[in-house]
Amino acid sequence: RQDLHIVQVLKDNGYQVDEYVFDLVPPPDALVDGLVLSRFFDVHDVDGRHRVFEHDCTIFEQVMQVDADQYIHTNSFKNARFQFGSGYGQTTIQNAFRQLYSEYMVATFLRRHASRYAAAVVISSDMLIAKNISIYDVREAEVNSSITFTTSNSDGYGYTDGFYLGHPDALVPIMERLTYLFNNETLICNNETYLQGTSKCRIGNNKRYGPNGDDYEYVLKQGFILNDIKRRILHGFNRR
Repeated sequence: RQDLHIVQVLKDNGYQVDEYVFDLVPPPDALVDGLVLSRFFDVHDVDGRHRVFEHDCTIFEQVMQVDADQYIHTNSFKNARFQFGSGYGQTTIQNAFRQLYSEYMVATFLRRHASRYAAAVVISSDMLIAKNISIYDVREAEVNSSITFTTSNSDGYGYTDGFYLGHPDALVPIMERLTYLFNNETLICNNETYLQGTSKCRIGNNKRYGPNGDDYEYVLKQGFILNDIKRRILHGFNRR
């Protein structure tokens, strides 16, 4: 579906496309949603492309989950506590940090190669794209590094995560939020539009923030706010 609704749309409109895959590799016997994942090997074909999860891509990187967990632990992000509510137990919080780490690694790639790309579309592995992206959104993102497009399908207390379109200069700071949202004692917190008062505006060191309890989407929204990036809704992907 990604090939049909994203890659082909871009190619049909004259864009050259690289497909980058980041894979966070769990232990062989680890359960994901109660199931052991089937693993596919990274295979190079004669054109130098990679075959990953039965899908061709241009660039492939992977990190073992145990190494990602060590990075999170070493950088003291374990001390951060989200007031996620009853749906966020310790396992869910741990997986949320792993997802943040995966976004951080994609951002690291984009930061290294930002000059190569006019815009980027970022999709998490649990997303199934069912319709074409708008080429008009792509063209706007290409010339405006102060905006990023997302869907509004599941905003929670913030912005829907897992599907972003933007200029690399806009995407990188948002997707690097793991590195600054959880060890920052001076988070901007006096904007009544986003936060009700200032007594719950601190992040990290067991302090809580947010007006109604904090979910993953709220954390994403903070990445937009702190970097002065305006959120736009992808055409055709708004919640109905």
